[in-house]
Amino acid sequence: MILIRRLALLVLLCLVGWSAASRPVRAQTPLASKYMFADTTLLRDTLDLHFDRLFELADSLRTSPDSLRAYSIRYLLPLDRLARLADSLRVPVDSIGAVLERERYNPLTVTVERQTDFAYSSVYGVNRQTQSWSNSVNYDLVRGPIVFRNTTSVRIDRVNTEDYIQRAKSSNTETGWKFSPNFATGARINLRRNESFRPGSIYNKTITINEYQFSMRSKQQPSRNANTEFNLFTGPFNEPNSIPIKKGFSTVADGRLDYGRGIVAFDMNGNGTARLGEGHLKERVSFPTHDLQGGLSGTLSVQPHLPLALRIGYDLRDELVERPDTVTTFSEGVPTVTDTLNREPSNSAGADVSLQYQLRQWASLTATSRINTTTNQIAVSRNNRFVYDRSVTQDKGYGIDAQANARGWALDAHFSEGRPESETPRQTALQITTGSAADSVVTVNYRERSLSTARSISANLSKNLGTRLLVRGTGSVTLNEYRYVITDSSYAAETGDSRVDPSDPRDDYRQLYRVEATYSGLHGLSSTIGLEVSRTLTVFLKSNRSDANREDKVYRADWRWTYRLTRLLTVTQRNQINSAYTNILFRPERNRLGMSYLTITTLTSQVSPRLGLDITHNASYRPNGDYLLATDGENVFTISDASHDYTLSSRIAYTPINAVTISLEPYYQSTDRQTVNGSIRTPDNRRRSLNLSGGASVNLRVGERGALTGNLSRQIQSSRYERSSNGVLVQEPRAEIDYWTGSLQFSWRL
Repeated sequence: MILIRRLALLVLLCLVGWSAASRPVRAQTPLASKYMFADTTLLRDTLDLHFDRLFELADSLRTSPDSLRAYSIRYLLPLDRLARLADSLRVPVDSIGAVLERERYNPLTVTVERQTDFAYSSVYGVNRQTQSWSNSVNYDLVRGPIVFRNTTSVRIDRVNTEDYIQRAKSSNTETGWKFSPNFATGARINLRRNESFRPGSIYNKTITINEYQFSMRSKQQPSRNANTEFNLFTGPFNEPNSIPIKKGFSTVADGRLDYGRGIVAFDMNGNGTARLGEGHLKERVSFPTHDLQGGLSGTLSVQPHLPLALRIGYDLRDELVERPDTVTTFSEGVPTVTDTLNREPSNSAGADVSLQYQLRQWASLTATSRINTTTNQIAVSRNNRFVYDRSVTQDKGYGIDAQANARGWALDAHFSEGRPESETPRQTALQITTGSAADSVVTVNYRERSLSTARSISANLSKNLGTRLLVRGTGSVTLNEYRYVITDSSYAAETGDSRVDPSDPRDDYRQLYRVEATYSGLHGLSSTIGLEVSRTLTVFLKSNRSDANREDKVYRADWRWTYRLTRLLTVTQRNQINSAYTNILFRPERNRLGMSYLTITTLTSQVSPRLGLDITHNASYRPNGDYLLATDGENVFTISDASHDYTLSSRIAYTPINAVTISLEPYYQSTDRQTVNGSIRTPDNRRRSLNLSGGASVNLRVGERGALTGNLSRQIQSSRYERSSNGVLVQEPRAEIDYWTGSLQFSWRL
């Protein structure tokens, strides 16, 4: 017994020490108050979607919850599978789709010995003004070490009103031989053709890109803690219909290095493209061209699994494009066309450093710093032709994020300061004073630098009062400064003492405070009440722009609630009151007040397993007015105009059989606007509209390998507008639209 007690005490001490030394994963922390009620009844009852632990996972992956949810829907993957896939591929969540699309042609990713997969899909769609028809074929063949894959698609779009046709065709084929699980060679052919055609138009355009490449893919593991990849594609290319026309030899290479051991882990990604050949405009002189592109990016992490972690990231890009062009000059009114070769270099470089300290599950502090510079070539108009000029942007800044959880309280605080700068070419018309009666106006080109400073601080404090009540407070303050400097005044040789004024400097100040409480009760009851106050101040520093200085104050109160009345009926309502005060600092006669009262009510009912019904009613009243000077010297608010808006919409869906759904969606809208003069209200305009959409959708299996899906509906839109004429509403002709819309898709998989 004594031995067991000693062992238990030893195990307890080891657990305590491990919990103090190990860094918990943020997505696995206990449910904090800021994550309460994330799975709303709207998602559960109407959309049948479940995103368990959405907020915690988004916080762990450093992305927004709405973006993470969109990625889950786009890739048709659960959240946990999405996170594991991003971790295994070592890419951000938003890059999973691009990586999967790229790797589908990689022979080294094939794990089966024999496979034959053929899929065909055809989609035809018709709308009021357009028609589209697309066909696609995917063919995968695996026979031991031999891999063959092809994807071909053809799409035709037609605009009926303009008789405009656009065709897009593409075919990507790759075949390879796996000499080993880590090395494969082969060839690939990429063919693309885009056509835009309108009868009788001189702007018809066809672009064709053909690439024929030898491919090599390899994986290596030089040590137990290191993995590398290297891929090479090289071969001729031809662009006979592009602008400019190019052909030659291209080489594309990319590689990756991952290393992790102990407290250090880093990854490096590199890629480069070289296209050497010749280019020319149609029926013009050819030039030897060199298009080069290269990039290097990666991260270095120190102690990624310990409470104190350091992360350094970098990204370098460099690109050079050579483009043949023509220059037209005039000598004594006679034009001369000269062929030239434009060089369009661009590059970017950036780095960021992040230092994070995690105090168990109670608090974390993260300090970040960043700097990046980008240089691009942009097209500008000079002397009635487009030329390329340089644009330079730079951004540097730092930020501090703090999070704390204690005794049911949760605090998120953020501070950031950034100093973005940009220098771009500008053009303006400058009036030159000559002292004579008639002054001349010349067009000048110059460069202007924008110097900005952005500071912001925000905090979010929440507290769980029991298991059903959450209170939250949010506050933020932002200050932005904008300054401008002319960096190129070479135009002064033409303008003498006349100078271009830089853009108007200004300061923007914003603050926002919000307090809300959320209650989650029984029977699907959820209620949130909140109060929000915001203030925006815009100050122009030049005296000639001071009359545009303004202050905007907005007060908003809202109440949102959801309740499941019965097992089959759920009601949701949102009520909101807004008042926006606009104060023109040096023009008080232009001060204005706008108010709005909004109520949105939605009833959702699943009458039976085959019949669903949604009804939404939206009512709003928006009075607006000015401040007038009364006889006693005080400003008095007077309503100048007001509008009443009502909408009523519904959706009825009935599924008589599993493969067919019939739906009807009516939508009615009413808008009345009045002007007020004293105590007299005069109608200004009135609009009534009714939209009706009804149709059916089908999802039918064709045999064991085919599927037929699509929808067909009729759209009927009718509206009438009445405009005031001398205080009397005059009806305009009724506007009516009636058309069919739909799409049909057939797919077959062998």
